[in-house]
Amino acid sequence: MKPKFLFFTILLLMLFAVSFTACDDDDDDDDRSLIDDDDDTDIDDDLIGDDDDDDDDDDTGDDDTGDDDTGDDDTGDDDTGDDDTGDDDTGDDDTGDDDTGDDDTTPDDDTTPDDDTTPDDDTTPDDDTTPDDDTTPDDDTTPDDDTTPDDDTTPDDDTTPDDDTVPDDDTFPDDDTTACVDCSNPLATVTLPADLPYSHDNQTTCGACDNYDETCMDLFDEAEDVIYEIVVTEAVPVKLGIDPGFNTYSGVALSDSCPLDPTTCIVATYGDNTSNPHESECVVLEPGTYYIQVDSYSVPACLEDFDLSITPCTPVDDDTSVDDDTVPDDDTVPDDDTVPDDDTSVDDDTYPCSDCSSPLASVAVPAELPYSHNTQTTCGACDNYSATCMGLYDQGEDVIYEINVTSLTTVKFNIDPGSNSFSGIALGDTCPLDSSTCLASSYADNTANPHETDCVTLEAGTYYLQVDSKDPPDCLTAYDLTITECGTELYSDIFDFYTPGDPPPAPWTYYTNDTAYVTVENVSTEADGVTNKAIRLLSEGTSSATCYYNYGTEVTTKLAVNYRAMDTLTGASKYMWFATSGVSKESTILFDSGAEIKANLPLGDDMMVCYPGVVADQWYNITIIADVTTHTFDVYVDDMATACMGIGFWHGEDADHLQIFGINNPSSAAGEFWIDDVYLYSIP
Repeated sequence: MKPKFLFFTILLLMLFAVSFTACDDDDDDDDRSLIDDDDDTDIDDDLIGDDDDDDDDDDTGDDDTGDDDTGDDDTGDDDTGDDDTGDDDTGDDDTGDDDTGDDDTTPDDDTTPDDDTTPDDDTTPDDDTTPDDDTTPDDDTTPDDDTTPDDDTTPDDDTTPDDDTVPDDDTFPDDDTTACVDCSNPLATVTLPADLPYSHDNQTTCGACDNYDETCMDLFDEAEDVIYEIVVTEAVPVKLGIDPGFNTYSGVALSDSCPLDPTTCIVATYGDNTSNPHESECVVLEPGTYYIQVDSYSVPACLEDFDLSITPCTPVDDDTSVDDDTVPDDDTVPDDDTVPDDDTSVDDDTYPCSDCSSPLASVAVPAELPYSHNTQTTCGACDNYSATCMGLYDQGEDVIYEINVTSLTTVKFNIDPGSNSFSGIALGDTCPLDSSTCLASSYADNTANPHETDCVTLEAGTYYLQVDSKDPPDCLTAYDLTITECGTELYSDIFDFYTPGDPPPAPWTYYTNDTAYVTVENVSTEADGVTNKAIRLLSEGTSSATCYYNYGTEVTTKLAVNYRAMDTLTGASKYMWFATSGVSKESTILFDSGAEIKANLPLGDDMMVCYPGVVADQWYNITIIADVTTHTFDVYVDDMATACMGIGFWHGEDADHLQIFGINNPSSAAGEFWIDDVYLYSIP
């Protein structure tokens, strides 16, 4: 062979061997290198873009530690068991690789996500020992099953609570659905007396469901509520307290059943339209299981924040009922005990029911006015009457007062219910009280403020006052009752200090002439013959005798006058009247010569008989009460209402005040008329 030809032949063989070696892919299990027999323990520098897309590549067991496979298309490679620790597989198209059991203990540094259309078949789970550092909440419909808490700065938006063995370390609470807090799932269980004093602060009823709204709490069970279970192991006196934060109309009640009894709470306290803390009275709980309901009026729909407390207390012994001792305490009823009470705990007594036959007290009116009866209670006095004119306010326990009126008196009744809301008082002339109409009444609704009736004029007789409440509360734990006479005295005169024969001095004004006289004279009373002084109006038949009193104040509410009058029943009728400052007569009555007391009807000469059978030269006690607001007046004779009640003013509704009281003996015929003991007063 020619040297030149041999040279070129050897050169071509060498170039072919070099080219074959450069194209070898050491990641393939079928290694086609003719001269390279290494086990890939050194870092192979595979050419970027090498296309190992043969489906039959079998790289089983290759140790590709640190290979730079950037951009390799390893579609369908069977890389079972490869030790690819730290491979830089940036952007590999590993579609459907069977990487079973890869030992990827060092995370792949893939800056571009793998394009795997078929999931990896890894038999070994990821070893995530470090919690997720999520700044955005998980949007999971099922709970996380993490052994390490999430370190989330924003709450999870889960509809089901997390099932974590370690609580989440979140700076915001999970937004999970809150379970209803009801009898089967109380908010807390409290053991008494072991847990005293007990407090549960910064709680809420919001989200706890409106479970119970037919309880003894009445209007205070209309919102969302929570239940506490109270387990009492030995008798203990306690009181409940709640601080409702900024919420109004809060309520707390305790019962021995759950749901709470629909008619009676063992103890309760309500906040009405205030957000002030409030507490119940002291109650002794015997061993057993009880339930506390925290609730509110329908507005607000829930209590956003409240603190509940249960504290020990000392029951008050009010000593108004029989003790079980032979030595009496300082009680209004004797004790029947062998050992005297030390009054540090509640007596185990039966409080006597206060009913029509056994009133709590009897009051003489007006003799005992002003009357007060303080620190009383209806608790234990029985719910005797619940079908009266009081409506819903006769549903609690009640007491009865007997009111004995000896002379016509205008009075009002006031009650201070202490800490109790929904208190009521009412007056009737029958006992039990009439089912449809009260003579006077006052109700407190959802407030514990003192309240009072309107002024009511009572003629002589016996009346009954009922003190009661709605249910709840089932009784008034403490109240003060007062009875006072209404009105502000404007003027009074008994004429006993004037000189007989002289006209009455100022402020009386009189009109007379030589045949009509207005003078103070001595006169005997019809009862005992004692000489007394009174004003006489005498007419000889040609002129009228008139006197009146202007008390200088325009009364725009009610004006009342009480006086004694006597007529000889000779001559014309004698008039008595109220008038405005312009002397417009509005409320007129007269002693008629026909032996009747009459009232002048509006806008005419018509008269109405108020009182028939007047006797000449006999004193009568007359009361006229004129109401400017209704433009009507009432007439009483000898402290009894007459037929003339609610008579309209003479000029209808024109008068806006009254200011003058006057008497007139007209000139129609000779006769004389007497008045004495005049009292004028305004009534609110």
